[in-house]
Amino acid sequence: MAFFGTTVELGKQVKFSDLEDALLVAADEMNWEADVKHEFEKRFELGSVREVERYRATQVRLKGGFLPVPQMHVSIYNRDHPASFTIYSGFPYGGFASNQKVRQYLEAVSRHL
Repeated sequence: MAFFGTTVELGKQVKFSDLEDALLVAADEMNWEADVKHEFEKRFELGSVREVERYRATQVRLKGGFLPVPQMHVSIYNRDHPASFTIYSGFPYGGFASNQKVRQYLEAVSRHL
């Protein structure tokens, strides 16, 4: 897998909650721990000078294996109509998951969607 991220197309319409659940169940099957963070960006609109908070991404960091080290990082950038997600694997950004482990994880995600 690439250092800069690999897009995984879902191939079908799924609800955000179903995708998030599939990612977490697949991590559990791999004996990995998942840390989920929903990121928002804050902006100000002039005129009314009001603060607006917008969804940016959901980050899922997966760690585990022999030592509790990062295995890979998954990002979802669209929670309204997710059509894909991005995985980051490879040192230093994504983690230490081998291509074989990444494929096993993706197969597990696919089974749960």
